[in-house]
Amino acid sequence: MNLTYKEFLKLLSENTREYIENVMNELYYYERLSTTSDNNRYFNIIRACYIGMEKDIAYTDFIKKMKFDSSNIDNSSKSRIYYDFKKTPASSKEEIFRKYNSFFILQDSIENSKYFQYLKPSEILYDAVKNFIVRCNYKEDYAFSRVVGVEKNSDYLDLISELVKRDREQVNVQLERELYKDLNYEVISFVECASKIRNKLSICLERNVIRESNYIRDTSDYLTPLSLFLAIFEYDGKKVNAIEKIFNDKGITLFKIYKALGKNLSKEIKEEKKDIRVIDKFYRPYLDKHISELVKKLFTKELVPNNCVEKFISQFDVEALDIVDLRESLFALDEFDEKQFDEFYHKLKLQTKISLNDTAKIYQLLLTQLDSNFLLTSTDDIDTLAILISSYYHNGIVSEYFKDNGIALENILDLLNINITKEELKNVAVDKKVFMKKFKRFIVDGVNSDRDISKVTPTDFEKNLCNQNFNKTNIVQGIFENFTGKGLPSNFIKELDDYIVTKRKEKAKKELVEYLEEKNIEDVDFLFKVLDAYEHFLLSNTSSSKRLLMEASIITAFGMTDIGSKYLSLIHFDYEKFLVQANIKNEKVESTELRDLAFKENLEPFINNNDTTLSITVNMLKGPDISPEVKKFIDDSKYEVLTEEEFYYQQEINVKTSEVKERLKENLSEDMLGFIESSFWYYPRLRIVEDSCDRKCMSLFLGIMSSLKTKVLFEKYGFDCKKIIDDFVADSPTSKQVADNLYLDFELFFKEKLSDITIINDLFANNYIKRLCEKNNISIYNLEYELLLKTGKLGSLSIPEKKQLLEATELPSVNPFNNSSLINYSNVLSFHSKSIEKPYQELLSSNSISTATNMIHDTIDDLYKEQIEKPSFFQQLFSFMQEEDKDIVYNKEAMIKLREELDKQSDNLENEIKTYAELIDYMKAFYKKNEDRIVEMDSKMRVVEDLQNSEEDDDTFGLIKYQSTLNIMSSYKNSFVTTGNLCKAEIIRVYNSIVSHFMVLNSIRTTKEVLVPIIESESIISKGIENEKDIIGVIHEISDLFNNMVENNTEGISANLAKLDNLSVDNYASLTNGINKFLEDTSNLSSSSDKIKAKLYKKED
Repeated sequence: MNLTYKEFLKLLSENTREYIENVMNELYYYERLSTTSDNNRYFNIIRACYIGMEKDIAYTDFIKKMKFDSSNIDNSSKSRIYYDFKKTPASSKEEIFRKYNSFFILQDSIENSKYFQYLKPSEILYDAVKNFIVRCNYKEDYAFSRVVGVEKNSDYLDLISELVKRDREQVNVQLERELYKDLNYEVISFVECASKIRNKLSICLERNVIRESNYIRDTSDYLTPLSLFLAIFEYDGKKVNAIEKIFNDKGITLFKIYKALGKNLSKEIKEEKKDIRVIDKFYRPYLDKHISELVKKLFTKELVPNNCVEKFISQFDVEALDIVDLRESLFALDEFDEKQFDEFYHKLKLQTKISLNDTAKIYQLLLTQLDSNFLLTSTDDIDTLAILISSYYHNGIVSEYFKDNGIALENILDLLNINITKEELKNVAVDKKVFMKKFKRFIVDGVNSDRDISKVTPTDFEKNLCNQNFNKTNIVQGIFENFTGKGLPSNFIKELDDYIVTKRKEKAKKELVEYLEEKNIEDVDFLFKVLDAYEHFLLSNTSSSKRLLMEASIITAFGMTDIGSKYLSLIHFDYEKFLVQANIKNEKVESTELRDLAFKENLEPFINNNDTTLSITVNMLKGPDISPEVKKFIDDSKYEVLTEEEFYYQQEINVKTSEVKERLKENLSEDMLGFIESSFWYYPRLRIVEDSCDRKCMSLFLGIMSSLKTKVLFEKYGFDCKKIIDDFVADSPTSKQVADNLYLDFELFFKEKLSDITIINDLFANNYIKRLCEKNNISIYNLEYELLLKTGKLGSLSIPEKKQLLEATELPSVNPFNNSSLINYSNVLSFHSKSIEKPYQELLSSNSISTATNMIHDTIDDLYKEQIEKPSFFQQLFSFMQEEDKDIVYNKEAMIKLREELDKQSDNLENEIKTYAELIDYMKAFYKKNEDRIVEMDSKMRVVEDLQNSEEDDDTFGLIKYQSTLNIMSSYKNSFVTTGNLCKAEIIRVYNSIVSHFMVLNSIRTTKEVLVPIIESESIISKGIENEKDIIGVIHEISDLFNNMVENNTEGISANLAKLDNLSVDNYASLTNGINKFLEDTSNLSSSSDKIKAKLYKKED
């Protein structure tokens, strides 16, 4: 585009024109300063742009953000005398402009010279910086910042881009306001839709998705009219408007249109954004106050000389006469449709009609003041203001919001210089055409677009006042800001709704609190939770009864409290199932509608004096007025609704139960806890068993028996598990007792030392369980121990725990005439016999003593070592008889090892002594229990002997029976006696092993305390024992001394000490004192061992 500098300035806005002159002044200075290169041209224009912006107050923040300082620029105009560019000759100005005009005339401006009036300084700067970076690939930030005058920053372009975006948005708002000033919402929607269609058509033609023809080409003279034609069918969604109906009647539908084009654009249009500059550039000539007028222009030669719309219509077999007919139909659209008005008006609520009638009258009065009132610039201002004034007359929600912010109607009328009174409206007749054209959209569009118009209230259409984009005016926001100093969002519907609801809610809350105080009810928070839930249910359940929703709300809020969650859990109330069965939706519904705030009225049927959270809910659930849906759910679910007293009693039980459960969890294995859990199912279903304790034991027995882990074991011992369960267990509960009651008084759970062992021991000690086992000929004791093994408990028991188990074992009663009873009696201690045998054999076969002594002996031998020094070459050369020198040196590493070995072997021996002591206690307990078994067998034999003596002499079979029984019992008794004798002998062996361990342990202690210090002192060498043989002899004697101490060889020890004395060992006195102490301790141990032997063998076998 070839423009002179003078022509260019005329096209600009006043602010941009002043900016360009400042930039040109800088460029003029740079050009006079030196000859500029291509790069310098970019530097010149960029820094000139910055200096121009520095002088414009609108860009103060941007200049600060860029940290621009013109004084930092090399050769800036601030550093020299200012040139008055306005006095510069015109030829010089034109010369400068020609050199730099590519930076001022941007691409958009080339296409449309009208765009110059919207050109902004930021766009010129952005284009220059972007082209410089791309063209020169300039990366030297430091040099750039030094020449341009901004702080070193790699985000130049992004910061400028943000500024351009801001400026363009401001221009777009200004352009939109100017362009849409006299247009209604419907026309604006229509044109914006057309612009979106135009963009999509252009893209499809460029990509060959749609092919060019005689009616469509990728040029504005085809795309603009054709997009306006398509907008007839698209702008109002699925609704069929009056114009669209005219074309439909001629067989032209949207489906056929897209079929002819070969591409459906409906979905893509919705996703497209409007471009106000495109609308200004291509659609301005078509704009009109009514869509019908705009559509008529599509058939005029002045705007559409190529007749592309008519050519396109002809594709649908519409002849020329029909096209004329179409035109006539379009021209007749302005006629008012009385029938349409009646149909629409008839559907409205009375309250809505009254409010809208007054609104239309106010509009008609305001319209007369439009020309004389510079504050009202468009009919959009007037229809919006009319609704606001009507809101004041009818106490609407918008006026309430304004009044609560201190804005009275009189203030608004004074501000806008309007003189209207409510009385005047009585003398004004409603213009039906105005009613339909201006206010129908407030009923059917915006927030009411999906609403049945018969349900629209004044509150609903007032809410459309909040949306500036819907009204195409910001007059409401402007009035509010003028009086309050606070801004409103472009759509303040949420703020309005929240404010009104909060206000109503606070008022209703206050009334409710006062009412509750009269009723002496303290749980106010609970009731407010009820109301919140009720509000939530109301929005998503419009067809449900209020009584049902209130009951559901009480249950919901009740479940949110601590006491409520416990109560509902106790009666096993299934909340989700309840909502489903009662057909109550639990969905979050966003709504701007005012909620039901009749708090007091809604709650009143459910509360009485002194009520609590619990009593309100219980009274509702048990009350006669309960809704059919809730009652049916309770009955179908067989819930037992508890009274308050029943609930609190059960709570006490639950607390105690929890304590017992916690104790069981701390002391029992996972297996045992699982058995107990299973027993709960059997407990209420048991038949036959009446006694409470027996019932609990049998339940636990069945819980253990039915486990997959233990069932095989029961069957191994002869139990028919299925038959037992069939015999004892009913299909449904036979008792109302709660299974949890097991926790409260089951004596097995309250042992002082609770464990799996005590549980199983006590369970099998129960007479009912014993009889059950005897009836099935089961060895109860073998089953008991194998059961403990099966659950993995016995394998992990320590020797003291097994001793405890043995002591707790009660000998079974024996029936001399029952072989199974005798066998069970003989096997009662078999588990413990095996448990003693294993550690006993391990200890006796232990080689810990020999290992300890060998390790220590070997380490002592390594304490001193020979160090041989070989003669040098010259020594060998000149001394033919030169011998190797030998030194005996102290081995510190061996001493460290010796100390470690002494500690290690000492620990090993102490651990074995501890095990021996535990084993002796276990064996003593076994010996005592075996003695009890012998005594019991003696007692039973005397009973049989008495029976035999009382038998008649001629009863041969009876005598044989008794004698056989006595023989069997005698055999068993003899085996028990033998077991006792063997046990006694084994105890003696263990005692002797303990003595041996203590003696070795004592020798290790003496070595640590006496021998090691002597050796460590290195006195063996340093105090005169210099002979190699003597040193070796000392080491040998010390090592031999240790062996004799271990073996308690007093004669050997005496010999060792004598030899060490002859070898002049230092600290000999300390050595002899330590050895004497060792001998004394060892003597005590030996004598105690003899006493043990004497004591154990004193009794006759």
